[in-house]
Order: sequence, then structure tokens, then C-alpha cells
Amino acid sequence: MNPKRGEMKIPSNHTEQEVIDLIVATAKRLAPRYIFPGNDLEDIEQQGMLLGIEALEKYDESYSLKSFLFRHVNNRLQIYKRDEYYRLDEGPSKEIQTTKRRINAPETFAEGSLVTQKEDDIARNEINDIIDKNLPMCYRSDYLRFTNGEKISETRKEKLLDVLREIVKDYDYGLQ
Repeated sequence: MNPKRGEMKIPSNHTEQEVIDLIVATAKRLAPRYIFPGNDLEDIEQQGMLLGIEALEKYDESYSLKSFLFRHVNNRLQIYKRDEYYRLDEGPSKEIQTTKRRINAPETFAEGSLVTQKEDDIARNEINDIIDKNLPMCYRSDYLRFTNGEKISETRKEKLLDVLREIVKDYDYGLQ
């Protein structure tokens, strides 16, 4: 049976109500795994139901409908979350995207900059190399958090800045 436009394709070995119940149950089971800022449980359940209905077009009746729906909806919700969660937007999604950009292209110091913006890239690279070679291991995690714009306690930040000043004190690159 070929469904008309806008109609749901019903597999021949299931009733319409059975298919709807399976789609709803699958969406409700998977939705809690894919909640993210900007979408609550009901939004994800609804998206899962739509994906389940769309999946019926690709269903091969030689396989279990329940397994097919679970696998298909699960994969599509993963893609949905990936694509929607990391869009530039307001709130937590924007913070996540900003952090990802900082990690991919970190700046030397995000705040309380020891290096002025006027310094050229060569000087920055030299300073980064000097810091990388001389920074004690116990400060590396704080240094990475600091350069990526993440928060660290004021006490640890001051200690880190003191260590960094000590490391670069002999180099004149416009340091404070």
C-alpha cells in the first residue's frame, strides 16, 4: 500500500495503533538521553516521534519494527543534538561554542593580559614557547584553563601570574 502525501506508511504486519504506540514508546525511552539547553524532554520526545514517522518510509519488513525504530530514532536524535546544541545562540549553547573556538585557536592570555594586543605573532609565539618549556607541571592545568577563558580561583590565578611573570621577566615583549 502506497500512502498518500501526508499519510504515515503503515507496515503490513502491524496496525496503525501498534505503529503509533511503538513510535511513542521509542521516543519517550530515548528522549532523556538527548536533552540539552533550549530543548526540554517534551521537545525531544516530539522530535523523536517525527523522526520515527519519517523512518517508516525506509523500513524493511524483514526486520523487527521495534529494533529498527530504536536504532533509527537514536541515530537521528544524536545528529539532531549535535547540530542543534552547538549552534551559536544565547545562553549555554553560546558558551559551549565560544569555549570550543578558544580551544581551537587559543589566545595567549584571555584576561589580565601579560602580553599587549600590539605585540606581533612572533613575539607571542616566542613567549608561548618560553612558557611551555619553563612552566612547572603543577601550574599547567591552571594555565590552560586561564588561557581558554575558564574561571580559576583568584588565589590560584595570582600564583599563576606570579609564576608566568617570573618565567618571562628577562624577555622584553611589552609585559606588564
